[in-house]
Amino acid sequence: MISMKDNMLKTIHHQAPQWVPNGNESFVDINAPVVERPKQEGYDAFNVHWSFDEAAEGGTYPTLNAHPIKDITQWRDQITMPDRFRCRLERRRRTGQSGG
Repeated sequence: MISMKDNMLKTIHHQAPQWVPNGNESFVDINAPVVERPKQEGYDAFNVHWSFDEAAEGGTYPTLNAHPIKDITQWRDQITMPDRFRCRLERRRRTGQSGG
């Protein structure tokens, strides 16, 4: 069996690949250190509250009237900017990964 890369190259060069690539099999999923939309109800790294309603069939959504910015002229004092390094460490602890 040949590698996915070699099979993709055979496809690109019209050289009879062993299987038809689906276009996504050679991609690697890279997650951001900060999750902007959590998968369950609660606060995200920006201190925005998210709600979850199973009947909504779309996952989480920002909770109505719960946005941390109440006055746009004071947004710098009202917004929480996440610490990307701390978020990365927390994700590694949750998933059991090690490293720096």
